[in-house]
Amino acid sequence: MIVSLPPALRIVTIADRGNSVNERIHFEVIRDCDLASYVVMATLEVSPGRIAAGFRPVYWFVSDQVKAGDHLILYTREGQDGKDIRADGHRNHFFFWGVKGGTMFPTNAKVVLVEINQWVTGG
Repeated sequence: MIVSLPPALRIVTIADRGNSVNERIHFEVIRDCDLASYVVMATLEVSPGRIAAGFRPVYWFVSDQVKAGDHLILYTREGQDGKDIRADGHRNHFFFWGVKGGTMFPTNAKVVLVEINQWVTGG
């Protein structure tokens, strides 16, 4: 029997769209996981419920063990990754996509979270 679990991460919101300093994607960790299995794709909603990637960027998380109850904050700007312990004992993990001098998420922009369990490279 094959058991399929939902992703270990949940998209909470895209916050401060258009603000080059504070624009970010907020995720909640639902169950313990290694972030290396997760990719975030910037997309555009071309009509209700229909998205297109086009030439939009992708962010692949580095290998990092996170626990249920932790939060991930992915800023679109440049910065230094880090972690803080919250008052409830869980962690906030901060990541930076590296966009220089601009923003990525106008009002019609969405994110797609993909869980990748296997992959290969070639070329």
